[in-house]
Amino acid sequence: TEIASKIPVHRVNIYDILKRLTEKGLVSSVIEGKSKFYSATEPDYFLKILQQKEDMFKKILPTLELKRNSSKENYEVNVFQGKKGIQAILEDTLKQSKTIRVFGAQGNFAENLPIYFEQYNMKRQKSKAKMKIIHSEKLREWRNKHPIEFADVKFISQLYDSPATTFIYGDKVAIILWMTPPIGISISSKELFKSYLAFFN
Repeated sequence: TEIASKIPVHRVNIYDILKRLTEKGLVSSVIEGKSKFYSATEPDYFLKILQQKEDMFKKILPTLELKRNSSKENYEVNVFQGKKGIQAILEDTLKQSKTIRVFGAQGNFAENLPIYFEQYNMKRQKSKAKMKIIHSEKLREWRNKHPIEFADVKFISQLYDSPATTFIYGDKVAIILWMTPPIGISISSKELFKSYLAFFN
């Protein structure tokens, strides 16, 4: 009754609260006659409880971090501008993968970077990196006039034509917009890679 008069909790609930505090070792009690008297534990005991909880948490922290990292994919997005930036992306395709898949190609690579285009294909052939290319049907004649080695080429309806060239390689997807100056977006993501690979296939 005395406790209930000092805190904004209904008297019926105070018995449950005192019971839980007693179980935690934060409150002790003694019966004198027909009355039960409650007393708070020494204040430093609270600190010991906090230290115990901190020690317990430190033990499971590595496991929690592992679970968090395994469920959260790490990804990275980089934007490149200009011809040098596009070359950096293309060089990365040679480092990351033995199979480079490309769609939306309209001959812009050869047209915008003619010298590097030859160098790139020489490096690719030397490293035995294979290309799989999907062209729009309108480029069939152009590709027949400009064949490249170590490449499988397919042609599809112009309905699926794209103004951007997309490279799928390693665990990355790179999208190149052949504007002036050209812009390249490189995204490192296993989930995105799997999605684009399925779309390509």
